[in-house]
Amino acid sequence: MSWTSKPSAFTKTIEADLAKKQKDIVIDALGGVVMQSPVDEGTFRASHRVSINQPDMTFNEAEKDKGGSSTISKGTSALSRLVPYSVVYIQTNAPYATKIEYGDFTDKPETPKTTGGYSRQAPQGVYGLTFNYIAQKYGG
Repeated sequence: MSWTSKPSAFTKTIEADLAKKQKDIVIDALGGVVMQSPVDEGTFRASHRVSINQPDMTFNEAEKDKGGSSTISKGTSALSRLVPYSVVYIQTNAPYATKIEYGDFTDKPETPKTTGGYSRQAPQGVYGLTFNYIAQKYGG
């Protein structure tokens, strides 16, 4: 018995499928965190980063993206370098990100932007909700 196709060809097909699935998941996750981000001036929404195999530790307070499309586009572009078995990071380095995710705006717990220490626009955070959505959608 012999092979009609080389097993290595099958491996390449599987790797291409794997990279496509990973890209689909990352795009969904990025869209989730960006679109669930609270918006004032658009700085937090613009702060989300996608990087491959190492975290991107940048934060630019001058960068704004109220609608989110620019941030999603930049993140999607970063995926052009994705190869199978890569680690993809989606992160924000905004100094107030932890408070948006977990609350604890204790210095001013009641403002037009906060209630009980939580963001009024994202009272349950951003990343945790997106993780739960992705896990349900993709069977995690």
